Amino acid sequence: MPTLETYKTEKPIKLLLMGDTGTGKTGALASLANAGYRLHILDYDNGLDILSTSVDPDKLKNIEYETLTEKKKAVNGTVLIQGTPKGFSKGLALLTEWSQKYTTLEDIIVIDSLTFMSDAALEHVLAGNGHTGKQPEIQEWGLAMSLIEDVLSILYSTDVQCNVVINSHIKYIQDEGTGLVKAQINTLGSKLPPKVGRYFNHMLCAGFQGSKRVLFTKATPLMGLKSPNPGKVKDIYPQADGLASYFKDVKA
Repeated sequence: MPTLETYKTEKPIKLLLMGDTGTGKTGALASLANAGYRLHILDYDNGLDILSTSVDPDKLKNIEYETLTEKKKAVNGTVLIQGTPKGFSKGLALLTEWSQKYTTLEDIIVIDSLTFMSDAALEHVLAGNGHTGKQPEIQEWGLAMSLIEDVLSILYSTDVQCNVVINSHIKYIQDEGTGLVKAQINTLGSKLPPKVGRYFNHMLCAGFQGSKRVLFTKATPLMGLKSPNPGKVKDIYPQADGLASYFKDVKA
């Protein structure tokens, strides 16, 4: 039986970066590429333009990506996917490939974002049941949530030896008992969001301090954040180099 004397402290960072739309979650990834990390991005938000202008030209080769948005069209006032949705299944196949291929702490698997990957999972389930364009049934919601939780479980496992960063949009809910408003991960249903945090050892939030974009690391009554190294990290990081500085402080 091992003892803590031989405990391996240098482990992959499994980080959830949450924030409202427009707070710079995708742009925050640029500092990691500029610091020399290799990024492997599943792009469900179709929002990588900011990286092409924020990453140093000689570091653009450090970023590989796959955009997984579906083609859609409006039919009789309803937006429908053209053809069979493939975003979730293709993303899952790439995660399987990348998690086996990239096994160093210089590599980072990125999902941008969990929110839209969740939508892709639901579209995948509906298509499998022949219900594309229809309102999901309870069982279909449940299956889609299970698929997303499976993805999170795999990425958090020790089998995935590289770093993981997952971006997520947030939503605000009011506690019926206390009336307090809290931020919550914007994913499927009401039961899945409170579970998401268990699959990450780091949870940060992108936001603003005055007019400046920053990354917050300290939990508040509004939002649950966490770091396994609270004594090593700052409460707030400027977003321009925030993720790279946070990684450096955690590993110090």
